[in-house]
Amino acid sequence: MKFRYIYLLSFVLILLSGVTVFSQEIRVDTDRGIMSRGMKKDLNGDVIIAVEYIEEGWFFKGGLIKVTPELDTTILIIDDTLNKVTIYDLLITQNNNYIVSACERIVGDTCYGIYNRYSFFVYDEDFNLLSFRRYMSPVSCERPMMKLTQRDDGRIFGMSLNPGFLFMIEINEQGDTLKTFFEQNYNVQGTRTKLLKSNKESVAFYGFMDKFTGPIDEWTVITVDTSLSYTFTPVTYSDPQCTMPSLLRPEWLNDSIYIISCDIGFSGDKYYKGDIFVFEANANQNHQDLGTFVHFYRPDTTDQVAYNGPTFTEKDKIYVGSWRASNPGASYNGRYMVGMVDEDMNMKGMVSLGKDGYQYDMESMQATDDGGCILAGTVHDNANAPDYDYDLFIRKIMPDQIVSVAEQTEDPNDSDYFICPNPGNDKLNINTARKGVELKIVDLSGKTFYEKRLENIFLNTVDVNTLPPGIYLLHFKDNEGYEESIKWIKR
Repeated sequence: MKFRYIYLLSFVLILLSGVTVFSQEIRVDTDRGIMSRGMKKDLNGDVIIAVEYIEEGWFFKGGLIKVTPELDTTILIIDDTLNKVTIYDLLITQNNNYIVSACERIVGDTCYGIYNRYSFFVYDEDFNLLSFRRYMSPVSCERPMMKLTQRDDGRIFGMSLNPGFLFMIEINEQGDTLKTFFEQNYNVQGTRTKLLKSNKESVAFYGFMDKFTGPIDEWTVITVDTSLSYTFTPVTYSDPQCTMPSLLRPEWLNDSIYIISCDIGFSGDKYYKGDIFVFEANANQNHQDLGTFVHFYRPDTTDQVAYNGPTFTEKDKIYVGSWRASNPGASYNGRYMVGMVDEDMNMKGMVSLGKDGYQYDMESMQATDDGGCILAGTVHDNANAPDYDYDLFIRKIMPDQIVSVAEQTEDPNDSDYFICPNPGNDKLNINTARKGVELKIVDLSGKTFYEKRLENIFLNTVDVNTLPPGIYLLHFKDNEGYEESIKWIKR
């Protein structure tokens, strides 16, 4: 394996103490901490990971890691000793240049101050710095998080979304601002968004915001035209299972339909339950969903959807993923999940990865040209590492590692039950890798309506045509005595 370290600007401290190859996994060892901020595939088929290093005192510096399909790595560290770089997005342009969007704090002795500058670093594919631009934010805020997207005609647009204001720009490939728009708007509530490039001549991009006011099943699309004027479209997902959608991640399937993944659900009065929904919507019909979806459900955990994803190079192999965001006592502690669906939202399989005794946060994923997928995020050795010492892991999986038949795995972490559609009608799809499963369908009074022993295959389709509409509990018990119940609604 080859490693190449490139140093730019002025450096005080190099955080990397080594790169280690574990079984099917690369570890980038740091002295303190690291986070994956995004991942994109360049025009050569290499995957570029934008990362953020955490220094002593919780200062930040940025970095890029290039990963080839063979998992050779090249590492670039971005540092300015006066103003610490906090990365928020990475854009691979049509000329195969890498534009890093970052923000910088005011000079001081703490990272918990106000960030009043945003900046663009532009590199070529060999990590040569082509240009660097720094601008003042129009308003002081915690972090001016600038997301970027490029239209097919080459125009590059960005949006910094913070509670209470909108800031949008058009830049060229050198990072020069061509047009800006700023407005204080107190209707803006959600701050976590991803931009979807537009396929329409008059639209610059779409932004997707989780919304913490209004109906709990509502989210918002902001449509921005090429003059940086905008409209808000509130969207209510039609399925009652999709409540409080968060971290909306869209990706185009064709010119009008996109696939989107998000966290959903609410537990208690504070935390998201974090089930994962993947569904399709139509941009030409006010972004309404098409009623096709997959629900990735773990009953005892709080999951968080991966920052990147859905991601695919073939529409019958669409990767989505999540990691356990809380509940250390969960049944798959130390694990993260990667699932695969096709463009009709049929679930093709899933696999749990990671290792007991470690904390894995699988933050980014990117499909590769050979049909595989590269994954990246933080990993912590719970037994041996200090609390603050998180390393970066990089892993590649191929389609044949996705568990699609129960007999392929003995790992109980691959064996949760995924139910769709829910609500449903005549057919019920049950995805599980558990074996010898007895299914019992009962109503809320406990009356049994249906019993069946499932086949030892990943996808079982059950005919529930004779069940009257209502709310049911699907009770499962496998051959090892593991029991689980899931609520299901018959329309």
